[in-house]
This record gives sequence, structure tokens and C-alpha cells, in this order.
Amino acid sequence: MNSLAWRFLIVALVIVTPLPSGCMTASLFTARPGGGSSPIPQSQIVRPLPGEDTSGAESVPARQEQSTASTTERFPKTLHVYVLHALENSARLRGSFAAYQATLKKRPQVTALADPRLTYGYFLRSVETRVGAQQHRLGLSQAFPWFGTLALRGDEADFEARAAFYRFLSLKNELVFDVAKTYAELVYLHATVRIAEDTLQLVQSWEKVLQVRFRSGIGTHSDLVRVQTELGQLEDRLVEFREVIQPTQVAFNALLNRPTTTAIHISPSLLLDTALNAEARVARQLTEEILLKGNPELARFDALIQARQVGVELAGKTAYPDFSLGLDYLATDKRPGPIDSGKDALMPTLSMTLPIYRQKNRASVEEAIWRQYSLEAQRRDSAAMLASDFARARFALRDAERKIALFTHTLLPKAEESIEASFTAYESGEAGFLDVLDSGRRLLDFELSLSRARTDRAIAIAKLFMLSGGYSDFLSDEERGR
Repeated sequence: MNSLAWRFLIVALVIVTPLPSGCMTASLFTARPGGGSSPIPQSQIVRPLPGEDTSGAESVPARQEQSTASTTERFPKTLHVYVLHALENSARLRGSFAAYQATLKKRPQVTALADPRLTYGYFLRSVETRVGAQQHRLGLSQAFPWFGTLALRGDEADFEARAAFYRFLSLKNELVFDVAKTYAELVYLHATVRIAEDTLQLVQSWEKVLQVRFRSGIGTHSDLVRVQTELGQLEDRLVEFREVIQPTQVAFNALLNRPTTTAIHISPSLLLDTALNAEARVARQLTEEILLKGNPELARFDALIQARQVGVELAGKTAYPDFSLGLDYLATDKRPGPIDSGKDALMPTLSMTLPIYRQKNRASVEEAIWRQYSLEAQRRDSAAMLASDFARARFALRDAERKIALFTHTLLPKAEESIEASFTAYESGEAGFLDVLDSGRRLLDFELSLSRARTDRAIAIAKLFMLSGGYSDFLSDEERGR
């Protein structure tokens, strides 16, 4: 059996966008930190792929005709279309973006002064003065926090908004990887089914030969039983491979936020060994330094730490008083006699808080400091875990490429040669049929192992890009048009 038919199994993950030279600033949607555009781009949609079952699918907004045409022409039946669909329809991503939009609305609230206070007083017993009786009092006052407090509140809100944005980028980065990984597993499962089916056909042809030999008295009944037993095991294995596909398809459709029964197009013509060579070269050049600079989750921790640093300074402001300026108006009735009778009174007021509870103020500062220490520790732990995952992904890439070379250039050719030689020897009576079955099992195992290695290589490449933040700036078609 020629194994070349199975050597196409290298998963075309996505058309990888170049790694950013600095911090990630591109988002799925059109808004940026500090922007105010709508969080959901209602003009975007990815049309169903050819052959997809769209019955029962949820209605989605219509994309501009030109944008849709360019997408389906440039990326027909590829994973890239699925990635765009996931980015534009993921409920998790939309929820994260909505949370980011909410944090942008915090700064105008925390940097504004408190609402002015209007007070009215009525004297139950009028106050008699020389110029007349006073019965009404009207006051207006405005509170002012200590100098610099409002600016610090605004800075803290800005850093928290930045952290929310990096959280959005992190989820976006992970979503692209999850889609690519799940699609890679789907391609692998379909390939295993095809390999098992081809092997099953080969063993079935052996069974026919053995039946002819047995009827003619040349073959033995034990050889016929062995090949029939092997057929039963292969059929069971094939059923297992087919059964695993269904839950994987459900998981893939869930990532795209669409009905779980929607058909998924698998395009073997794109799954060539050369499909990921360029991405593999870039992935091998990634370093831990690039990881630490580009990972959006670490950037989120940095923004939160900066927010807590401002929070420490802000907590220190509780030791200073707040002021309130006001003006009171007192209405005076007229009385006979004095020249200035009935003259109303105006009284400016100044009040301030007295921060005399020092223990409370110190506790507020210490709480802010401990929160900062906590985030710094979490950041160090996250960086260490990312470095560990990065090292494992690099090893997985090297190991997968080593296995691909081993199976492609050594083991598979030898297995094909062995199975032909074993069957020839069996026909000439120089070997038993058990040797033929062993050769067939080895060939099947080697072909499955090669498929698994190619899939692992693709997943390792995707993970290296994900860990380094390479998918954080994955743009939708609408953004690319800008």
C-alpha cells in the first residue's frame, strides 16, 4: 500500500499574521482604548462554506457584498474563514469586549467632582434680629477632594481599562489557537478514518486470497481465521475513529458560536507538508524574550500592577482633608424702624473633613500595597508558567519534526517494503501469514503515527504563536479594509 496518499496530513492552521514589534494594539472590533465606537460590528458576516448545512442556523447581519466576495475568493474552504467567523461571533469574545467598553466609562465618573449640595432651612421659631426676623435659609455648597486626588482616580481607571483591553486580546489570542487546534484534530481524525478504511480494504483483499487458497487446499483454516479476526479488529477501530469525530465537531462549532450540527468542511488539498514550512521557520525563531514582551496576559498584569501602584498613592490621600465651599442665603423680613430693615444676609462657608483616625488611613494604604504585591506575585507565576509552556511547545515542535522525518524517510518505506516481501514470501511458502499481518499492523501504526506527528507539529506551531501573542492582532476583513 502506497503511503504517499497519507502524507498530506499537515494541518493548515491559519495564515499567521506577523508577530507585533511592540505591544498589541489591534483588536477584533474597530474600537481601541479610549475610543467610543460600537462594540459589535453589525456589518460583518462570513458566508457559509460550500457544502455546509445551514438549516436551523441563526440569522446574522448581512456583510457588504464586496467584503464577502473577497473573503470567499481569497480563503475558500480554509481554516482562515472559520477563524474569522469565530472572532466575529464568539459570545465569550463579545462579552470580554463589552466588559472593556464598560471600563472606558469609569474615568468620567471618578474624575468628576461630587454633585453640589443644595440645602433649605426653615426656622420653626423666627430668629429676631435688629433688621428683622429670619425665617428661611438657603445654602449651596461644593465639595473638593485633596489636591491630585481626581487625577489619580483617572489614572487608576485608565490602567484598569488597559488591563481589560489586554484581557480581551488574551481571549482573542486563545480563541484563534483553540479553533486552529480543534480543526487540526478534526483533520487528523478524518485522516485516521481514511487510513483505517484503506487498510481495511487491503486486509479484505487478503481475505479473498486466503479463501481461494483454502478452497483449493493450498491455504490453512487457521490463516483464514486470523485474517477474519484482524478484519473484526480493524472494523472496531474504524468505528471508534468515526465516533470520536462527532464530539470534536460539536466542540468546533461551539467555538464558532453556531449550531452544533453545522457541517464542517475539511479540505485535504491544503494539508501539505509545505503548508506550514514558513510558519515553522518563524516559530523556531521565537524566544522567551519575545514571549515576555508579546504575551497579552502578562501585559494585562502589568497594567493592573500600575493601577495598584496608583491605588497606593490614592490611598495615601485619605490622610488629607477634603474641603467644601458654600454660600448661604438668609431671607429677612422687614420691620419698622431701622434703615436697613429687611436686608437679606449672604454668608460664605468653608468646611473640611478631619482625618483623625490614622489607623484607618494606614490600613487603607497597607491594603493597597498588599494588593500590589499580590498582583506582582501572580505576574511572576504567570511568566514562569508561560516560559514552561513555551519550552514544552518548542520541544513538541522539534519532536514532531523529528518523527515526521523518521517516518517519512525511514520507517514507512521500510514498512511498505516489509509488507510486500512478507506477502511474497507467504505466497511462495517461505513465511507464515502471521508475518504478513504483523507487517500490515506496523504499516498502519506508522501511518497513524505520521499523521499524529504532523498534527502535533501544526498544534505546536500554533501554540508558540499563541504564547507569544501572535494571534492577538488577528484582524477581521473590515479592519483589513481600513
